[in-house]
Amino acid sequence: MNKLFKYLICLALIISTLFALASCGQKPSLDFDEVADNLEDEDYVVVHVDDEDDLEAGMVESLYAYDGDNHISIVEYESTKLANLAYESMKLSYDYEIKSLENEIETIKYIIKNCDVDEDDYEDELEELEEELEMMKKETFFGKSGKKVWAATEDAIKDSKGK
Repeated sequence: MNKLFKYLICLALIISTLFALASCGQKPSLDFDEVADNLEDEDYVVVHVDDEDDLEAGMVESLYAYDGDNHISIVEYESTKLANLAYESMKLSYDYEIKSLENEIETIKYIIKNCDVDEDDYEDELEELEEELEMMKKETFFGKSGKKVWAATEDAIKDSKGK
């Protein structure tokens, strides 16, 4: 019975991990030259660096591009271990930013409800923070594939693949 219970927990963990990975959303093209060409065609500002003298230690190549609210960042690392560490760091930063926005929203709501203030002074800020939080949750995708780590908005992912 104890062995069966362990197997069931292990199976549940594997299934939940697969769902978590599947929910990461879309994946951009990871060919640096193709992405750079496709995004330049869509009028993105593209910074593509492949000279090791211009990269941080452990990086092989990087690309960053943006067009207004749309952005994409792809970095290739020397090893899968380094890519895993960079991905975990990116995920922690993202989670922290989400928690920070949620905390700011709760703070403003508390101030409005419990302090002697003019609600109008806080309503615009509250609305902006809630919109930013929603946008981050809906439109920020990131992932890892081999030695490459990426983060992007949904439109930038589509644009990275070309037409």
